[in-house]
Amino acid sequence: MMSALNRSTSPAPPPNYVTYDRCCLRFNATFTDGGITRHVVITYYLEDDSMTIVEPPVPNSGLIQGKLLTRQRPKRNVDDYLVWEDIKFDRSVKINGRDYKITGCDDWTVDFYAKAGIDVPFNRPRSSPLNERQVSQHRPATPQRNSVSPESHSHKSNGSSSRKYKLRQYLEHDGHVLRY
Repeated sequence: MMSALNRSTSPAPPPNYVTYDRCCLRFNATFTDGGITRHVVITYYLEDDSMTIVEPPVPNSGLIQGKLLTRQRPKRNVDDYLVWEDIKFDRSVKINGRDYKITGCDDWTVDFYAKAGIDVPFNRPRSSPLNERQVSQHRPATPQRNSVSPESHSHKSNGSSSRKYKLRQYLEHDGHVLRY
């Protein structure tokens, strides 16, 4: 009886929600919607095997953006849930009926996959061909030739510079929302 008490038993490993608390895998992905390639960020939470899918907002795109999937466990099929091993690099993963092609991930995700023995072919987001809408949004802004700075603006000046200043101020704050 004494020998049974003296035996050292190894403690049980902690559960996933303790081991992977606040740890998440972050993937860059694309999907095609109506001929337009859209970029999203898939965040996989290791503590409870849930995920979110967020499309970073692109101003004046005319598309509904933001959270495409709130934090939940998406199903792989009728009886089984999607897990991190199902997300393969350079392949598509089907989530809620939509195919997402994984194009990149962050450094912590690369390290996590390397420790698990899974080869990661890249750790930076790959450049993808831009569609026409994205090309027009990524053009560098051309500097205005006759812009008037607020320091040089005086209230005693003629009306044309005052109008230019007001126009410049209007254009700078176009699209901003006033909040009180």
